[in-house]
Amino acid sequence: MDLTQAQTWVELVPAMLVAVALLLVPGAVLARVLGLRGMAVWGAAAPISVSVIAVSAIVTPRLGLHWSLWCLLIGWAVALALVVVLRRVIRRMLARRPASVACGAQPVSAGPDVSQPATGAWRRGVIPGLLALIAAVVLISTTFFRLVPDAEYIMQLFDTTFHLNAVRAILDSGDGSSLTLWSITNKANNSSFYPAAWHDVVALVAQLSGIGVPQATNVVALVVSAVIWPLGAIWLAQAIGGPNLASSLAGGLLSACFPAFPWLFLHWGPLYPNLLGNSLIAAALALTLSICRQRPDSVRHRLNAAAALLLVLPGLALAHPNSLLAAVGFAAMIVFATLGPQLRRLRAGGAEAGVSGASAETLVDWLGVRGTRITIWSVAGVFVLLWGVLRTGLDVAPWKADENLRDALADIVTNGPVDRPAAIAVSVLALIGLVRCLRSRRWWPIIVFGFTVVLYLVVVASPVPLLRDVLTAGFYRDPKRIAGLTVFGFLPLAVIGFTTVWALVTIVVMRIGPKHAHRLSRSAQAMRRAVAGVLLLMLAAVLVLPIRNGAIAQVVSWAQRDYVIAPTSKLLNTDERDVLTHLRDFVPTGQTVLVDPGNGGALAYAFENVPVTRVHILSDVPDDLQTLDWHLSDASWKDRTCPIVRANDLHFVLDFGDAIVDNVKKPGLSDIPPEVGTVVYSQGRARLVELTGCWE
Repeated sequence: MDLTQAQTWVELVPAMLVAVALLLVPGAVLARVLGLRGMAVWGAAAPISVSVIAVSAIVTPRLGLHWSLWCLLIGWAVALALVVVLRRVIRRMLARRPASVACGAQPVSAGPDVSQPATGAWRRGVIPGLLALIAAVVLISTTFFRLVPDAEYIMQLFDTTFHLNAVRAILDSGDGSSLTLWSITNKANNSSFYPAAWHDVVALVAQLSGIGVPQATNVVALVVSAVIWPLGAIWLAQAIGGPNLASSLAGGLLSACFPAFPWLFLHWGPLYPNLLGNSLIAAALALTLSICRQRPDSVRHRLNAAAALLLVLPGLALAHPNSLLAAVGFAAMIVFATLGPQLRRLRAGGAEAGVSGASAETLVDWLGVRGTRITIWSVAGVFVLLWGVLRTGLDVAPWKADENLRDALADIVTNGPVDRPAAIAVSVLALIGLVRCLRSRRWWPIIVFGFTVVLYLVVVASPVPLLRDVLTAGFYRDPKRIAGLTVFGFLPLAVIGFTTVWALVTIVVMRIGPKHAHRLSRSAQAMRRAVAGVLLLMLAAVLVLPIRNGAIAQVVSWAQRDYVIAPTSKLLNTDERDVLTHLRDFVPTGQTVLVDPGNGGALAYAFENVPVTRVHILSDVPDDLQTLDWHLSDASWKDRTCPIVRANDLHFVLDFGDAIVDNVKKPGLSDIPPEVGTVVYSQGRARLVELTGCWE
């Protein structure tokens, strides 16, 4: 079976399993060796795996190795050795302190969950997390299949050509380095850096499963959207509310209820690198909470989390730098909001240095006043430094603030940024969570939410250009990229709101019958659990169904118009796809084809591995090829265009007409007359033309 032409999702199940294994197994093993346990192993797995993949793709080509699974295994082995060393360093640090400090008190659960038995897997959050993940996978994957019914369909947008051709370039050259990927565009006076983690993963999936580049792209998009993103959200929810079923379900269900993410990134750009990078942010925030939260945890636990966070950061940066920027921003808000109040209480108690013994229950207790101050100022310095360094110029960030403040606030209140459909149920849960946080003086979720609100209001409505540049230049000043980050403001509050409602339901159920639980028979206790479970499912249905049938369905219907290969598609239509299928019948192996990337011709490289003159709409070409763009179809210019054709050894041109996505028509590459070329294959308006007039 030729899986490079696969069109049904059933044929791609093995490829999906390959993608899941690549994104989870390497990182899970490293997390386990490092010392993480329970749900933390799987929550940290994907970002650590991405770090290993992306860094290996930078290093191994420099060693003369072709990017493949063997390169990943070599990189993973080196990472394993580093993790072992890191774990020994942590052990030595702990050995120098009293045993009571190293061990600490046992973690305190966020609250009892009467609906679950007290087994080890439950206590560590694995079984609740798995159940929640299954629910999220079903919800998101079924929506994805509605969005992309054919596994070969592509998003008919500007960036698609580059992302697909970049994967093909990695497969051909064996170089998946983020330091060199952008060089395939031949852009003059421009850095060769481009975050390649996404393309490295897709290339491995295509290579290992034998499927085509478009199919591999869709497979990885599915796995990232339906597995990696909800897995991080579930782990973050457990870090907020405890490793129980209510918190886990809150994270899993809510991950499927945001119109802005992941769906917006599949319909804008498409922003595949941001899709991957932002899907890893939740894990970074869960690790930050593990380090900073105000509860008695062992120093070992906090040091393990800090070490894991260090392993996560390269993956964030190489998935997309502005995902790292966002993660650092959110993490900084958590640090300021958690360590600041703890520091004030420590100073009020008269302590200046870190304390020993079992009383060292929090990070601030362990660090002391001076150490905590250094930590806070260091985090602030990194935050400011990154915000100043990871910026883009106005030439690649043309978006303006085009909303008024009232409409922008309405977007936030209804959880419908950048004209996304409203998700009112999430907003209601977030409001409940906000009230709960205010009453309990739990500030960090409020501050993180406020941070995202400020970013969104500034990028869509600020009349002050300097303010937009300072706060949002790292995100290309793009409202849609910022809109994708609003989920991280809503998610913590909505999780707290969900668990609050669930706790109230539990209290009501527990008050049914005798006052004291020990007077109940086993059957009565089982009945209570059953009633609680049914009510939890009803709560989940009230949350999910209106959004799934409303906001998410609307988003999918909008995106379906572009996520297709149809007769009227603007980048690659069905006639053009047919011509690409027959390229190898006429074009000799290795022969470069002259194309206009704006009308889909450049996709010959991604789909059929036929070299083309441009791999991206933004690619630069020499001046002589630009002459062909304008005058090849003019027979009166043959004496000037044909020498260029021969000098560049061009024998074929793809004539895909005037339907373009970049608004830059190249009249010389369409309507080629017989005096210049001969049509060797055509389907409808799409034609493959041999430039016989220049080689006679």
